Amino acid sequence: MHYALNEKKSSRRENEKNLQAILGEAMNQNHTEQDLFQTGLGCTLESPFADMKVVKKQWHKRGGVEGYHLVQSFAPGEVTPELAHQIGLELAERLLGGQFQAVVSTHLNTQCIHNHIVWNSVSLADGRKYRSNERSYYTQVRHFSDELCQKYGLSIIQPGRTGQPGRSYAQWQAEREGTPTWKTPIQRDVDEAIALALTWRQFVREMEGRGYAFHFDRKYPTLIPPGRQRPVRLKTLGWNYTPESIRRRILAPKRTPAGKNRRY
Repeated sequence: MHYALNEKKSSRRENEKNLQAILGEAMNQNHTEQDLFQTGLGCTLESPFADMKVVKKQWHKRGGVEGYHLVQSFAPGEVTPELAHQIGLELAERLLGGQFQAVVSTHLNTQCIHNHIVWNSVSLADGRKYRSNERSYYTQVRHFSDELCQKYGLSIIQPGRTGQPGRSYAQWQAEREGTPTWKTPIQRDVDEAIALALTWRQFVREMEGRGYAFHFDRKYPTLIPPGRQRPVRLKTLGWNYTPESIRRRILAPKRTPAGKNRRY
């Protein structure tokens, strides 16, 4: 889950506003949460944006990418807020090496405890710019995060094909705020099919009755939604929609709504 404030998408002034807004969100300036953990690395918690601007001005690097934003999420019920924050700090240290100002904030306002790490694009030490791309996401960000989760005995998301990017910030934000995305109607159909099924076969038939097609002849099972030609991996719908999670949810005790017929 990697997001950069990109010079190709907006002006310097707009980039600065975006960096300031993202820092404000990470710092909970709207007071939407009562409990969270925050640490400033190379900057104060009172004025991180202003501190970062000072460094940019010092090194004459006020153009281009203004900053980076990383969201690190953990499986529900698997980590304490204190441990999540510690892992966030260790990830920031491995990724930035103490060379870039950063804010690490641990949020508890969703089902999954998650860290926001926002850092300056300009090095505090020598003025060089931080460089990032899809390849570095897997060789650095994802790699370091997985190593830390393994270190503390936490589960990790198994990567798909090499070079596959993570969720965009816009998509992550939409899901976090409950705003519908392309996944929403598919997730709703899967949830309804699970509620009506007692076995995996019944679940598949329920989905097929809604116009979906499945492909199980490959490493990662996929489905094709109605009206679309491109297959979607089940696991891309979220941790609760992998084949293993769906099977577990099917077997969980449930009540059948009165008057609802099952398809067999």
